Amino acid sequence: MSIPVDVGDPIRLRLQLFNGASTLFPRAAIYDEAGASVTGSPFALTHLAGGLYENDAFIPLLAGQYDASYVVYTDAAFTIESSLYARALDVFTVGGSAGGSGAEVLTAIIFSDETLTATLECED
Repeated sequence: MSIPVDVGDPIRLRLQLFNGASTLFPRAAIYDEAGASVTGSPFALTHLAGGLYENDAFIPLLAGQYDASYVVYTDAAFTIESSLYARALDVFTVGGSAGGSGAEVLTAIIFSDETLTATLECED
């Protein structure tokens, strides 16, 4: 499933950890259609509440598909990947024109058995 985003609107990266952990260090690397990292990638996610982490710093200026790959680390230097959480992926399709109605947001819930459940929220 791809998440639609308008050109010029921020992509909101959101990651929900299954156990509500609030002291970890997730980040998301964003890649364009050619597989190249976008400027600023990877992006550190900030804890909001109850194990929900977020970052909306990336604003795509070109239409196309972007992949966001999430990894959870146990240290602030992002050197030790947590063995408790599986990696996750969101796919964003950027199109339309700048200043659209806003991005849809995918919140991924990562489970220790590496299954992935996702919910789609719409913002208007």
